[in-house]
Amino acid sequence: MVYMDDNLMTDPDVEPDIIIAMKQVVRKELKDMDVRNDLSNGPPRKSTKYLGWLVDLNTQATTLPPDKLKKIKTRIQRFRDGKVHVKTGKAKKWPMRFYASEIAALAGSLVHFATLHENLKSFLPPIYRLLDNFKFSDHKSKTLRRIHMNKYWLNRSLDRFEYELQLNSPVPFISAAASFGTPKDCLRTYADASGRKSVFNPRNYGMGGITPSVAVAWQCKRKIYYEWLMKANDTQISKNHIITEELLAQVFNLFVLHKKLSKFTKRRTFETFCDSSCVTCWQNKKTAKHAFQAALIYATHILEKKMESLIIPAWCCSADMEISGADPLSREFIRRWHGIHVTQINTSMFAEFCKFFKNSGATNYYLKLIWNTCPARFDQR
Repeated sequence: MVYMDDNLMTDPDVEPDIIIAMKQVVRKELKDMDVRNDLSNGPPRKSTKYLGWLVDLNTQATTLPPDKLKKIKTRIQRFRDGKVHVKTGKAKKWPMRFYASEIAALAGSLVHFATLHENLKSFLPPIYRLLDNFKFSDHKSKTLRRIHMNKYWLNRSLDRFEYELQLNSPVPFISAAASFGTPKDCLRTYADASGRKSVFNPRNYGMGGITPSVAVAWQCKRKIYYEWLMKANDTQISKNHIITEELLAQVFNLFVLHKKLSKFTKRRTFETFCDSSCVTCWQNKKTAKHAFQAALIYATHILEKKMESLIIPAWCCSADMEISGADPLSREFIRRWHGIHVTQINTSMFAEFCKFFKNSGATNYYLKLIWNTCPARFDQR
C-alpha cells in the first residue's frame, strides 16, 4: 500500500475490509506525525482524480474529469464570443479585445488536455502564436489587443480541440506514462534560419543554433549551404524556401552537437525548438510535404540513432527564439553570445555534413520519393 498526494493506492485484489483497516492505520500514523491529509472514511474507489485527470482502475485508462472538461469548453466558447473575460466571465467593455493573461489561460487549459493526447500537440502553435500580438511588457499589464476570429488556422485548431473534448477518449495508462511531461535532464536547443534577403528581411546572414546548457553555439553563412540547396532536384518549385532552410538548420544543429560533444550526447533527451509551426508539425509526423524536406527529416532520425538519444521537436514563438540567441545568430556575424563562443561553420565543415547526409541513406530515400512522385524529371539512369 502506497500513500501519494492524498491518495492511498493498493492492490485491487485486496479485500475492501483490509483496505479500510489499513486506511485507518495510515490516518492514525499521519496524525501522530502531525501531517495534514484529506483521506476520507469512505470505502475504496476504483476511480480517483490525480493531477487534474480521472484515473479509472477498471478500464486502466485516464480521462478528463467533468469539471475540467466543462472549464476548458467554457474558455474556448468565451474566447470565440469575445464578449466576456476568458478566465473570470465578466462582461467586457470592448468586445473582441483580450489581455495577455486571457490568452495564457486558454493556452494553459489546452496544453493540459494535449499533454496526454499526442495528436493535438501540432494544433497548439496557432494558440501560442496569438501571444505574438503582445509585447513582453504587456504580459503583466492591462494592455488590450484586438484578435480577429476569421483566421483559418486559428479556427481549425479550436475546432479540433472542441471535437476531441467532446469525445474525451480514454488514454491507456501506458500511453499516459510515456507522454506526461518531458524528462528533467532534457537539453533545450534552438536553431533558426533567416532566409533570402528582401525588403522585409534585410538581415540574412544564414542560419545559426545554440544550446545554452552545454555552451555550444554556431552560425553558418547562407552562401555556404545555398549552392547545396539549389542542387537538390526537389518536388518543390522554390528550392530556397524558408521552411526548407529552417528544417536544414534543425538537422545541422543536431549534427554540430553530435560532432562537438560526441559521447556526451548519448542517452540524452534533446528538445529542439523551432519558430516554424510547419517544421515542428512535420517533425512530429516524421514526414514532410516534399521529397527533399522528407529526406532531411529522415536524416534527423539517423542522427537520433547515432546519438542514442531521444529528440523531441517543439515550437516556440519568434520572441523566444530571439531571446535564446538563435535568431540573432542567423541574421548577423557574432563572435560571442553572452559568454558562449560562437563556432563559425566553414566550407569544409559543411562538406562533412553533406558527406553524412549522403552516407546516411537519406539520399536514396529522397531519390525514391522523387521517382514515385514525378518520374518524368529523371531518365532511367
